[in-house]
This record gives sequence, C-alpha cells and structure tokens, in this order.
Amino acid sequence: MRECLSAIKVRVYSDTGAWKQTALRVALFSEETPEYPITLLQRHRDAVITATVETASHPIAENPDWELF
Repeated sequence: MRECLSAIKVRVYSDTGAWKQTALRVALFSEETPEYPITLLQRHRDAVITATVETASHPIAENPDWELF
C-alpha cells in the first residue's frame, strides 16, 4: 500500500458487480481507515477512480419509493 500511495498518479478502474458498487461508495464516502485501504486515496494528490454507470448506480437511487428507516 505504501508503494501505491507514493505513486505520482493512481488510477483505479471499476466495472460491474454489486461488491464493486459497495467498494466505490466506501472509497468516496467513508472516513479514511486502513480497514478499507481504498479510502486512503482520498488524500492522494492525483488519484482518479473511473467506474461504469452500472457500478456507480445504486438500488436506492433507482427506487425512490422505498421507505428507509
């Protein structure tokens, strides 16, 4: 991980898959934690995450009539 974080540029690509939807949300919205190393990219000076529309979609966004507790 140290080598990845010391890189000048970091590029992460994600396509399809429910677990990748979760990983993308963790990367974007979670606090930094070594439990999820992708969150450590939040402070990197040149990190880019590219995701497919399917990966970036979320069931709640697609079902606005769901009741959330």
